[in-house]
Amino acid sequence: PKPQNPKTPISALIQRAYTIIQMSAKKTLSSLRELLVHPRYIDTLKSAQKKNFDEADMHAQALCAEVKETLFGSSLYVHALKLRSLCLYRLNRSNEVELNLRNISEFVLASSKASPDMKLNSLLDVLKHGLNYSSLAASSVSDQIEKSGLLLTAKKEMSAQAKGLIGLARFFSEEEPYVECKKQIKTAVLAMENPLAIGVFLHNIAMINYYEILEHNEKITKGSSAQSKPLAHKNWT
Repeated sequence: PKPQNPKTPISALIQRAYTIIQMSAKKTLSSLRELLVHPRYIDTLKSAQKKNFDEADMHAQALCAEVKETLFGSSLYVHALKLRSLCLYRLNRSNEVELNLRNISEFVLASSKASPDMKLNSLLDVLKHGLNYSSLAASSVSDQIEKSGLLLTAKKEMSAQAKGLIGLARFFSEEEPYVECKKQIKTAVLAMENPLAIGVFLHNIAMINYYEILEHNEKITKGSSAQSKPLAHKNWT
C-alpha cells in the first residue's frame, strides 16, 4: 500500500529532536545540540519549510556526510539519515527511502560501540520510521531484526513491542495473510506491560479486523479481487 501523505509540519521535526535531547545523557545532549545548530541542519529545515525538497535533500546529504566524518558511531548520524529519508519521501523517491533506511539499520548493526539493547532500540526507531514512510523499508528492517538475533537477548517488553511492530510491517507489506499478522501482534500484546503500547497495538488489530471484513464482503457482493490493504493507525514518533 502507498504510505499516506505526511502532514506533519517541519516544526515537529524540531520538537522530535528536542525530545531526543531531553531523554539523552549529558554527553549526547551536548552533541545533539551541536547538530541542531549545524548550518546544514538548519538549511535542510528551511528548504523543507519552503517545500523546496530538492534543495533540502541536497543539504541533508551534505549533513550526513559531515556528521558521519566527525561523529561516526553516534546516534547523530542515524538522526541525520532519517532527516534525509523524509526529504526523499516528499520527493516521491520511495526506492531511495527504502535504501536509505536499510543503510541506517546496517550502520546500527555494524556498530561495535552499541550494546545489543541499544542496537535493538535504534532498529525499532528505524522500523517505526519505515512504517510511517515506506512499507518496503519496514519489511526489510523487520527481516534484519529477526536475523540479527537481538530478540533472543532483549528484555521482555522491548522484545514484545518489536514482535508487534514486525507483525504490523508484515501487514503493511502484504506479505502474510490477515490472520497471521493478527496472530503475531496478539502474541506480542499478551507479553506487553506498557498500557500505551498495548492500546496502540489493540487499535491496529481492530483496524486489521475491519479491513479483513471489508475485503471479504467486497468479494461476496462484487466478486472483485481483494483490494490493497489500507494502512492501519500509525503514530510511532
